[in-house]
Amino acid sequence: VQRTLKRPGISNETLKRHGIREVESSEANQYVGSAASGLLIPYFDLNGTEVTDNGKPYSRLRLKTPKGKQKYHQEAGTSVHAFIPAGLVEVYEASNYSGLCIVEGEFKAIALCESGFPAVGISGLYGFQNKSGELVDELGEVIEQLGPSVIYFCGDADTTLNWQFADAAVKLSALLPSV
Repeated sequence: VQRTLKRPGISNETLKRHGIREVESSEANQYVGSAASGLLIPYFDLNGTEVTDNGKPYSRLRLKTPKGKQKYHQEAGTSVHAFIPAGLVEVYEASNYSGLCIVEGEFKAIALCESGFPAVGISGLYGFQNKSGELVDELGEVIEQLGPSVIYFCGDADTTLNWQFADAAVKLSALLPSV
């Protein structure tokens, strides 16, 4: 039985288009190494090809029951990746401005794109960069192909009280001197 998925601001059809689905603990363990149920979020590049990490498709799990402050899980030993919503190029080309939103979270990026605002999701304030401090591949590809003239760096509701937001914004800006 396929249940209707629900996420604020996102249609069920859009969630299906992204391959997001509920998984029980055994399936979650297979994909992300976690014995917790939740929503499995597969990652794709700008061309719609699965992102791979350590030789297997990369996904994150939105935990059904958060563990303290932890709401998401990714397999141990995997890298940071940017979430590219399906149809991002079309949304960007149809928009009336040359901006790109970089937001914390896959679901925020999907909701923005569904509403006509081009957006890429990152896994946290510093999710735009890899361990070497460079842009993650997927985000670099998006910026190179779309060529936005402005980036809107949008954090969660707590950014005004979180000094790391300003630190991350400065670091992102340094990686994109012409934007």
